[in-house]
Amino acid sequence: NISGCTIGILEVPTCCSRILQMAGFLRAAFSVALVLLVSAALPGAEGFANPPPLGASRGSAKIGSRARLASGQGLLARRASPPRRGMGLRMQFWDDDIPEDVPGKWSLDAELDDVDFSLLLTLNGDRTISVHPDCDLKGQRFPNRAMWKCKGESFSLEFDRNPASVSIYYDLTFFGKIDHEASTVKGTVMEGEYDPEYCGKFTMKQLSESGEAVVDNKAAAPPPPPGGPPGGR
Repeated sequence: NISGCTIGILEVPTCCSRILQMAGFLRAAFSVALVLLVSAALPGAEGFANPPPLGASRGSAKIGSRARLASGQGLLARRASPPRRGMGLRMQFWDDDIPEDVPGKWSLDAELDDVDFSLLLTLNGDRTISVHPDCDLKGQRFPNRAMWKCKGESFSLEFDRNPASVSIYYDLTFFGKIDHEASTVKGTVMEGEYDPEYCGKFTMKQLSESGEAVVDNKAAAPPPPPGGPPGGR
């Protein structure tokens, strides 16, 4: 007796039909269970999680990254910057005349949140910036494009970025106030072009070709003699 039917000469086809029906039901139930199992496993599988947004790691990678670069370690720790669109927003030329007292040799001392550095720069007459031959870059790369701007007392240096490499000098903008008489500049340093963030301060001094600081002519002039100029009453 199988499932209520007696095995006999006349009952065999009926029993086989019921067995086939039960096998089909079990096969369908197994298929449904397999589909449910796979569907439940896919959302939690590794590799299917959405990647973080492009700028999500900016804050966590900034602190200490320049210090590691300066020490020659962690050259890939700082995330690569996206390529600049054309000349970008800040790499634009001004139509104003170039001040005659600005081009020349300058020393730059920067104190950033995670690293300090000093540079000897040549501010060229076409507003570009080049590294002075006496400058020690400490094994770092200087930006391929760098510019200076000066309008009245407003002064800025702009160091471009390079998506193909990393350096402690990349993607920095120096905003300051220039003292034309003392040939000095003081200000703040920002990192980033489209969403800049404060990262330190800087000072600059104009130097002669011999490396000495340019002296303020007014400050260096001797005081007039007592009683007024010679020949006066």
